[in-house]
Amino acid sequence: PSGIRNWNEKLAALHCPQFSPPTLVTAERERIVAFSKTHGRVAVKPVDGHGGKGIVFYDAGDDHDSDAIDAATAGGRRWVVAQQYLPAARDGDKRILLLDGEPLGAILRVHADGRELNNLDAGGTAHPAELTPRDLEICAALKPGLLEQGIFFAGIDIIGGQLIEVNVTSPTGLQELCRFSGEDYHHRIVGALE
Repeated sequence: PSGIRNWNEKLAALHCPQFSPPTLVTAERERIVAFSKTHGRVAVKPVDGHGGKGIVFYDAGDDHDSDAIDAATAGGRRWVVAQQYLPAARDGDKRILLLDGEPLGAILRVHADGRELNNLDAGGTAHPAELTPRDLEICAALKPGLLEQGIFFAGIDIIGGQLIEVNVTSPTGLQELCRFSGEDYHHRIVGALE
């Protein structure tokens, strides 16, 4: 439980800022607007969100989007993560599943037509994906912290070679990884846990 508390899924990527896009944690609309003026389009996510729920996108100077920020921050009462939007998100995001800090494999989540979110819960679809040297470098950097916190099974999200999130409560993609690889990772995970 302490590991889950200490490695908030939206904030844990900040343990490895060298692998993450520019990120701001705030509840203030004005700070998000200023951040966007420097970094362009930003994704704004509730700190306690999941499954793509509550994510909005903000382009500097768009008054309609500014209203969306007010809703996302509950008028400055809810903390959010604002991250520089990565255009590579249009091609999908890679979910890498880690067992005891080591990568099992990866899937690519791709958004549905007319949608921006790649999350499977938001209509995205899964496709086979390979691990790159950059992916392995990110996994190796995260491993000591995951092990120290007792996080045995996690799923990390990577867009364009940048670490976006570290999912520690309910990492999805295991069924898809098993199907694409032809391996039964469920038994491997339970066996390693035992």
